[in-house]
Amino acid sequence: MSDPTFHSRGFRSRGSKLLLATISVLSLSACDSTPEGRVAVHPVSGQVQFQGKPLSGAVVTFYPADEGQVGKDVPRPTGRTNAEGKYELTTYALADGAPTGSYLVAISSLPPPKTETGLFNNLKAPLPVDILKGKYLDPQKSGLKAELKEDTSQVPPFDLK
Repeated sequence: MSDPTFHSRGFRSRGSKLLLATISVLSLSACDSTPEGRVAVHPVSGQVQFQGKPLSGAVVTFYPADEGQVGKDVPRPTGRTNAEGKYELTTYALADGAPTGSYLVAISSLPPPKTETGLFNNLKAPLPVDILKGKYLDPQKSGLKAELKEDTSQVPPFDLK
């Protein structure tokens, strides 16, 4: 015969509470840490306008301004604008943000390639048009800059001409 106190509801309840508390503490501590090899990021969003109107479907890429940091392992936060020209930066996971620092910015207005039709299925379709004509593709020549700090969540709008 087993001990009735061991199987009592009170013991399970205390054990469950202890387990829940332990999981909660571990979860909270995991949220505050940055995985090894990654730079801490902070949520950042912004807007792109072209000739005073929202630019939809543009790709916005932030390049570290410090030439010494540029390399294959340095994150380059990127976002795609929606119909209102708004974007959220992604570094490691969707809309997770960007590391703090000074950035040179590049913007492309070419739409993403359509893969659902196949390579040769739509040969008569017009080629996509870059309404920015490549003017903002080179971060060194675009003239677009951003300074991200820990308390920066909104980048001033890029108003392209």
